Amino acid sequence: MKLRWLSLLTAALLVSGMSAGCERRTGATLEVDLTQSYVAEPVDMNGIRVDPVAVTPKGVVMEYYHKYYDVRMYLYHPEDGSYEQFEKEQQNESVCAATLPDGRLCAIYNVATDRKRGTNVYDGKQRVMEIYNDDLTLAESIPFPDSVPEGILMGQMRMDGEGNWFVFLTDEEGSQTLCVLDDDLAFKGTIDMDSYWCETVVTGASGDVYALMGGGNLYRLDAQAMTAQPVEGMLPEGVHALMDGNEYELYYSADGIYGVSAEGETQLLVDYVNSDLFGDVFRSYTLPDGTFLIGYFSPDTGYTSSYYRLRPRTQEESQGVQYITLAGVDLAPALLQDVCRFNHEQSDYRIFVKDYARGAKISTWDTGESVPGSGLSMEQRYGMSGKNYYITQETYDALTDDLLAGTVPDILCMDGLPVQQLANKGLLTDLWPMLEEEERFDESAYFMNILDGLKYKGQLHQIGFSFLIETACAKTEFVGEQEGRTPAEYLTMLESVPEGMEILPAASREDLEYSFLLGGQGAYIDRDTMTCHFDDGSFAGLLTLIGSLKTAEERYASQQDYWDQLEWAYGEDHTLLSRMTIDKPIVYHDMKAGIFRRADVTFVGFPDPNGNGGRYRMNYTIALTSRSDQTEGVWEFIMQELSSQQQSRMCQDSFRDNNSLPLMREPFGNALKAATVGVHPGSGNASEEEMEALLAYTEGLTQWEQVDTAVTAIIAEEAERYFAGDTTADAAAAQIQSRVSLYLSEQG
Repeated sequence: MKLRWLSLLTAALLVSGMSAGCERRTGATLEVDLTQSYVAEPVDMNGIRVDPVAVTPKGVVMEYYHKYYDVRMYLYHPEDGSYEQFEKEQQNESVCAATLPDGRLCAIYNVATDRKRGTNVYDGKQRVMEIYNDDLTLAESIPFPDSVPEGILMGQMRMDGEGNWFVFLTDEEGSQTLCVLDDDLAFKGTIDMDSYWCETVVTGASGDVYALMGGGNLYRLDAQAMTAQPVEGMLPEGVHALMDGNEYELYYSADGIYGVSAEGETQLLVDYVNSDLFGDVFRSYTLPDGTFLIGYFSPDTGYTSSYYRLRPRTQEESQGVQYITLAGVDLAPALLQDVCRFNHEQSDYRIFVKDYARGAKISTWDTGESVPGSGLSMEQRYGMSGKNYYITQETYDALTDDLLAGTVPDILCMDGLPVQQLANKGLLTDLWPMLEEEERFDESAYFMNILDGLKYKGQLHQIGFSFLIETACAKTEFVGEQEGRTPAEYLTMLESVPEGMEILPAASREDLEYSFLLGGQGAYIDRDTMTCHFDDGSFAGLLTLIGSLKTAEERYASQQDYWDQLEWAYGEDHTLLSRMTIDKPIVYHDMKAGIFRRADVTFVGFPDPNGNGGRYRMNYTIALTSRSDQTEGVWEFIMQELSSQQQSRMCQDSFRDNNSLPLMREPFGNALKAATVGVHPGSGNASEEEMEALLAYTEGLTQWEQVDTAVTAIIAEEAERYFAGDTTADAAAAQIQSRVSLYLSEQG
């Protein structure tokens, strides 16, 4: 029975508006604010590849390397896309530009002192400042005086409102000193500050100059007092891409462009993903007209760099567009990339993204002593994202609470969410009838065992489009040919390891805990009946076996000791299992040829009561919510992901954020063939027999690696009590059974 909806609350804004009266649209019941969705227009000077030198009130000074010795300069006007070439074709290397207090444009160059083999030679000392008239004709050329010290970091030069230049100098040891030059480039003095590493120097809207140092420390520079005052609370932690101010005192670039007031208040101005940008924004500039210029590496163009001007989207550009909202926690890079591709290729629909991880409580990895193989801390086990931070359970709960309160997107990314609870509340649409009626979908063309594994109570509430295989292999002579094993059978195999052989190479307690307890929770849970059986004896046996191992800290006292033990474990018959993630077919061959020296191996996988021991992990899964009135647009996105073009891209496109296996059989088969031909460094080409074995194994996968963050927390807590000696293995298993049973009943 579907949920009787509560009175609809006022939907939370996706992001705050830049100004009153901004246009908002609603997808399902989640509102979106379009003011952060900018248009990204390529900066193209008749095909010339250009690089910005500096942004000035007169326009953007850009340079083009016509030849190694011929650097041409342009003034680009972003408001209309026009550009002018500087009359003097300066052959020296331009490094900095600015507008002087009198309004004239200047550029600073490294002066070529010699030419060798057709290439200019710079001695790092001789520099010149050239001043230009409004028509870009050369007005004055000023050589740097001898009083200016050597070692200037020219790209970091900034001028304040009084015409003083702030310049960083570096010595042969790499130490930096901050110096001040006057408007005639005469040396004025140094500023005493800890300039361990200067990330960037920028000029604020007030005319003050700021220096951002390593570690995110911000300083305000004063040329009169020759001081650098630390500025507290103005920037969040981790900011390294600071930009000059105009309407705001400063800007910085992270997952978007943020404006920062002089009081330290931060406003999101541009959301990169919702501006169809997924990739690496490596440079950002504020432009005089209030728009932005970015340097961008696009995955769809082979990560070649290009420059884009970001401008606000007009109301006319939004007319007739059906907006689809998508929400989730710590959204997968592959999903964001696919959304951007959909938005580029569609004119009728547009997906707008909200990631609850933005601004949420997160923490950086804290594993104590930094040693290879060290395990996760207790807190880190609560939500593992694969990045250098983890998302707390409270963030997932915040999204779930919003959903149950009525703030619902059209598309929900299900990663880390309780699909059973949301399905039982009637929030998710069964996609299976829609697939059956879809003429573009042919069951025989896909691995239906993968889709069937995603079902709950016979209904497909979520769907994914690419996957990875998590498994383990062992020499057949030690384990036989049986693939899938029940938890009890698997425990018997592990307890029968020959003397002198390890279970996993250089394994610690944390290694096995993740493989067999936290990551293997699906072997003990029946999601259809919402029951579990952690008290069947095998879980306590695994707990006892894992508790007998040394911790990562105990085992790997030093990095060298880790590598020594790992090399020993990989030797002949020193390790039983090789755990691997198969994200492309050649991985299986590499393992077999390398670790097992081309011997016969068996996929033993992990404990699995019903399958072949392999676990498959979806890159991401999404659901169509029952509150959506954009079913047609959501379905077009799903069909884009299931299309042969997109499925082929998953294996063949090396620029995709992460490798993955396609759900469609034909591109999967093509990837298998590709592993048997060509040149594969190290272990050579795979054999057809190996790839046939991998295909058969893939077809037999039944266990979806659905790691529930709440269950993970329960297992981790009780296991830690056992490892600390506070309880027995049987008692810990019984307590896990009780707590997980209660949790599952609440989900139903």
